[in-house]
Amino acid sequence: MPGVRHALLAGLCGLALLAPGTAAAAQQAQQGEGEPGSVAIKLLEGPSSRADDPRASQYVVDHLRPGDRITRRIQVDNRTASTATIQLYSAAATVEGGAFRFADGRTPNELTGWTTVTPASVTIAPGGSAEATVAIAVPASASGGERYAVVWAELPGATDESGVTLVNRVGIRMYLSVGGSEEPPTSFELKTFTPLRADDGQPAVEIAACSGGGRAVDLTAAVELTEGPGDTSAGPFRSTGATTLAPGECGTVTVLVPTDLPRGPWRAKATLRSGTVERAAEAPITFPSPSGPAKGAPVPAERVTGSGAGLALALLAALLLLVVLGVLALAMRARRRASAGLRTPART
Repeated sequence: MPGVRHALLAGLCGLALLAPGTAAAAQQAQQGEGEPGSVAIKLLEGPSSRADDPRASQYVVDHLRPGDRITRRIQVDNRTASTATIQLYSAAATVEGGAFRFADGRTPNELTGWTTVTPASVTIAPGGSAEATVAIAVPASASGGERYAVVWAELPGATDESGVTLVNRVGIRMYLSVGGSEEPPTSFELKTFTPLRADDGQPAVEIAACSGGGRAVDLTAAVELTEGPGDTSAGPFRSTGATTLAPGECGTVTVLVPTDLPRGPWRAKATLRSGTVERAAEAPITFPSPSGPAKGAPVPAERVTGSGAGLALALLAALLLLVVLGVLALAMRARRRASAGLRTPART
C-alpha cells in the first residue's frame, strides 16, 4: 500500500499478504518498531502469574483448563497520515521448522474458533489509537495440548501498478496451553555448537537445541568467548530475532561475531533463554578458515549449571550457615552447662 509500511511493536509479528489470485512472489514478511506511516498493535495486559515473563507482556501466553475463559485488552495505533478503518480478527498459526508461522488470510483453527475480538473493526484518526478486547473461551470438551494463533490488525488492501493487491497487517501471537490445573513445564537443552562462516564471511556460532517440555519456546542466545589466543576474551554477542520450537522439536540459534576476531581456539559459552527459563552450555570451538569449508564439525555442548559468581555466592552462603550453626551449638552447650551447675547440690 503506498505510504504504508509493515510494522510492529517489539516482539510482535507483521506480514504483508496477497489477495487471492495474485503472484506468490510478491508475498513478504517484515518486522519493525511501529515506525511513522504504519499501523501498530500491542498487548495491554497479561496474567499476573506471569509478571516476570517478558513473553507474556508481548504475546498472549497462558494455560487454561477446559471450560475456562479469559480476556485480554489490546491497543491499535494508526501511525499513517490519514484516517483508517482497521479490521481486527484472529487467524491460525503453527510452530514448525524453528519458526512461528502465520496462515494465509483468515484461515481458522481450533483456537480461532474459541477466540472473539471485540469490536471487529476500529476507525482511527491519524496519530490516534483504539482499544479492543480479545476473549478466549475454552470448551469444556477441549482436549489437552498447546494451540497457536494470531490476533491481527489489518488495513484495507490496495492494488499497485502491476495489479498485485497487498493487504497490510500486524499481529500479536497467541500461545495457549489447555490441560489440568498444573501447566506443562517449559524446558529445553543445548545439544551442539557449530562454528561457521556466513555467506559474507562473517564468523558465527550455531547452537543446536531441543525443546523437551510441554510448551513452545522462543529461544534467544548470548555467546561469550574466553580462553582465546593470548588468553583473550570477547562478547557477549547476541542473536537477532528468536528461534521458535514446538514441544519436542529441535532447531538452531545462530549468533554472529565480529569479523576481525581470531579463528581461535576459543571456549564458547552460550546462554539460551525463553521467557523466564534459561540454560547455558560450553564447548571448545575454532572458526573455519575464510578459504576453507564454511562450516566446522558440531561440538557436543557441556551443560553449565551455574556461573562462577553464582557458585562463589553459594559457597559463601554455606560457610555462613556453618558459622551460624556452630555459634548456636556453642550457645546451647554453654546453656546446658550453666543449667547443670545450678542443679548440683552445694557441698558443706
